[in-house]
Amino acid sequence: MSIRRLATLLWVAGSIGAVQASPPNAADTRLKQIVQRARPQSASVAQHALMKKRTELLQQGEAALARVDVDTALKAFDQAAGILHAADTEMGLVRAYMQGGEYRRALAFVAHTAQAHREVAGATALYAWLLYSGGQSVNAKQILGDAASLFPRDTLLAEARRQLDSRAPIATGALLKLPARMAPFGPMAGSPSASRVASTGVLIDSGKRALIPLAAVGKATTVWVRDGLGRSSRAAVKRRVAASDLALVELDSPLTGGPDLAMAAGDPFPGSVAFAVEYVATASAMPSWPLLSSGFIGSASADGARRQLGIDLPSGPRGGPVFDFAGRLIGIALASSNGDDRLVPVSQLRQLIGAPLGKSTPELLNQRMPVDQIYEAALRTTIQVITAR
Repeated sequence: MSIRRLATLLWVAGSIGAVQASPPNAADTRLKQIVQRARPQSASVAQHALMKKRTELLQQGEAALARVDVDTALKAFDQAAGILHAADTEMGLVRAYMQGGEYRRALAFVAHTAQAHREVAGATALYAWLLYSGGQSVNAKQILGDAASLFPRDTLLAEARRQLDSRAPIATGALLKLPARMAPFGPMAGSPSASRVASTGVLIDSGKRALIPLAAVGKATTVWVRDGLGRSSRAAVKRRVAASDLALVELDSPLTGGPDLAMAAGDPFPGSVAFAVEYVATASAMPSWPLLSSGFIGSASADGARRQLGIDLPSGPRGGPVFDFAGRLIGIALASSNGDDRLVPVSQLRQLIGAPLGKSTPELLNQRMPVDQIYEAALRTTIQVITAR
C-alpha cells in the first residue's frame, strides 16, 4: 500500500470518529426531551380515561339496579372491577347479587370486601347488615363493635349499629346512600302515592297468589306486594278467611322464577327448630330485605286449635312464613290479641284455603338445609304487603 493511500484511510477514520464523539446538536436534544415528556403524559392520559370509564360503568350499574335490571348491573360492575380493585365496585356487585336473590354469594363476597378493604367502613357495615338479616345477629354486632374501635367517629357505622340494636332495623338516611346501600331497590309504578308496609305475606302457587294477614287488608279490595328482590305486583283480594285471620290474594303479575315453595307433610312438634322470616313494618313503602329469626316452636292448646309460635320476632303485624330445619313451610306467623305470636300450621292452611300451597316433601325429613340457604329461598317467597295510608 502506498504512503498516500494509507494517509487517506487514516484521515477518513479520524473524521468518522470525530463525528461520533461530537456532542449532539440542539435539534437532537430537543427531540429527545419531547419523547421523554410524551411517555409519562401518554400514560397519565390513558389512566385518566380508564378512571372516567370506570365511573361511567359504576353509574350504569347503579342505574340498572334502580330499575331492577340485575343482568345489566352485573355486567357493568364486572367491567368496572376489571379496571380497578376497589370497595365501591365490590359493594355494587354484592347488592346486585342480593337483587338477584343470591344471598349466599353476596354474603361470601361482602365478607371478602370487608376484609380486603378494611379502610372502608361502609363495607363492614354492609357485611354486618347482611349477616343480621340472615339470622346471624351475634356475629353482626360483634363485627360492628370491632369496627367501632377502628372508626370511632364514623356516622354510618354508628347508625347501622343503632338500627341493629333496635331489633327492628330500618335502612334510612345514610344507610341508603351509595355504594353501601343496605336495602334493595323496588320501584312500584302505579302504586298509591301515600302507602306503607302494612305486614308480611307468603307467596304460594309458584308466585301467582299469596296469603297475607287479614288485619293488613281491612276493607281494601287490592293491595301491593313486593318480594326481597324488589319485584312488585298489584294483588286482588279473592277471599277473606276470618277463622284464620288470613286473606288470599291473586297477583296481577306473578312473581315467578324461583323454586316452588316446599311444604311440610305435617304440623311441627312443640320444641322443634324453626325459622321465621318477617319484614319490618314501616310508615312508608320503602323496600327492604326481610329478617330471619330462629327458635323453637311453642306449645299447642289442648284441642290443637292454637299453637304458640315460640320465636322472638321484631315488632310488627307478622304474616311471614315459618320453616323447619329442611326449609319446608310449616305455617304462618300471626300476632295474637294477648301479645304472644301464634302459628297457623300447614294443616289449617290446607283446610281453610282449600288449595295446594306447594309441594309436600316428606322425603326431605332428615335433610337439613343451611340457614343461609333457607334465607335465600325466603327472599323470593316472603313479601311485603303494601297498602294505602
